[in-house]
Amino acid sequence: MVKTENDKSSIVESFKINNSNLHNDKDISNGFCNFFSNVGKSYASKIADGNKDYQDYLSKGYNPKPNSLFLYPADEMEIKKKLSHQLKARKIKAMMDFLQITLKILKTALQSHYVKN
Repeated sequence: MVKTENDKSSIVESFKINNSNLHNDKDISNGFCNFFSNVGKSYASKIADGNKDYQDYLSKGYNPKPNSLFLYPADEMEIKKKLSHQLKARKIKAMMDFLQITLKILKTALQSHYVKN
């Protein structure tokens, strides 16, 4: 950021981007856009590739089962309570319909799982 001499305000009149002083709002906006669009890619390219496998960072004795999934037991009220806390009061009717359908599917899936086991 480049301020003018004796400027007491917090408004910046120009920005220095890529060794160029930009004064035009559009150029400044594009400069910020380009920076924030590329900052992740730019920093990621500076990180050296590791030679370790991700499992090297897991605790010893960890035995992953990639084709399995564990869900803690939950009842319908617990699921409704968790979901309702996350929903805002102003959600449209379609969201509530989606929630009801989702709960019915979960209920059916959980009941059929427990009946089989």
